[in-house]
Amino acid sequence: MSTGLSPAQILLNTSDRWINEQPMHNGYSGLHELIKDTKDRFTENDIQRKGQKLNPGDLVLRKVMHRKDTDTSQKNQPTWEGPFKIMKHLYGDTYEIARVGRKTRSAIEKVHADRLKKYVEEKY
Repeated sequence: MSTGLSPAQILLNTSDRWINEQPMHNGYSGLHELIKDTKDRFTENDIQRKGQKLNPGDLVLRKVMHRKDTDTSQKNQPTWEGPFKIMKHLYGDTYEIARVGRKTRSAIEKVHADRLKKYVEEKY
């Protein structure tokens, strides 16, 4: 058997609802729609990179990600190393590179184009 009243109404003689009941806003309201709209806006074709095109045989420099010499200030250490030679275009913006002058197969690395820039030989 039920009275149809909430415990707050029975004990406190008051409603357990706000007078001007408005939906409570939480941080997640509308998030699902926002994600869905964002996914629709950015399709695979829209996000394709318009980066530099490198060809096998091109000379490039590779960005130094981890500096080895801790005795010297990082700002005094080189940020690019090389030159390297593009051996093969693998897929997308990924290339196989090898240091110029090295003959071993183990020196071949897979590198993303974001970490490469074309090598321009300085002439003095």
